[in-house]
Amino acid sequence: MKTISAQELTLNAFERFGSFASMIRPDGEITGVPGSAIEFYRDRLALPLAGQVMGLSVTKCKKRPFVIEKAEYHSACCEALMPLDGDVYIHVAPATPNGIVPYDKFEVFRVPAGTMVVLRPGVWHHAPYSIDKDQVCTLCMLPERTYALDCAVVVFPEEERMQIR
Repeated sequence: MKTISAQELTLNAFERFGSFASMIRPDGEITGVPGSAIEFYRDRLALPLAGQVMGLSVTKCKKRPFVIEKAEYHSACCEALMPLDGDVYIHVAPATPNGIVPYDKFEVFRVPAGTMVVLRPGVWHHAPYSIDKDQVCTLCMLPERTYALDCAVVVFPEEERMQIR
C-alpha cells in the first residue's frame, strides 16, 4: 500500500484546492471597534451558490484506520467542511476531466477544529478522518441534495489505496 504524509494546512499548499479560514479564532477585517463587546469579522470565506439553497449537514467521523479507500467530487458546486469538535485529516486532489482519478496527485491536510475549508468544484475528496478523538462532528455545506444529484464516488482498487502517516 502506498503512503501519503499529512501536512499542515497553509495558504500556499492548499490554494489550488480551495480556501480556508479559522471560524473560532478569526482575524482580519473587523466591522465595528476592535476590542469592543462585539467584533464582526465579515466575509471570512466565499461559497458561490448561483441562487441555490444551501444545505447544512453534519458528518460524524468516527475513528477509523488512516487508509484512503475512496474519493468523490461534485462537478457543479463548491463544498465547505468545518470540523466542530476535533482536528481531522482531509484528502484532496485536483479536479480532472471525465472522472479520471488522479491517484498520484492526492494530498492530505490536517484541519484544526473550527477551521472551515471550501473545496472548489471538481476537487476530489471524501469524509474526514478523526485524528485523536473517537468521533468528530464535521459541518458540511453544499447546495441542497448535492449528495443525490451531483456526487460521483469512486472506490479505489486495492493497489491504489493510500496509508496516511
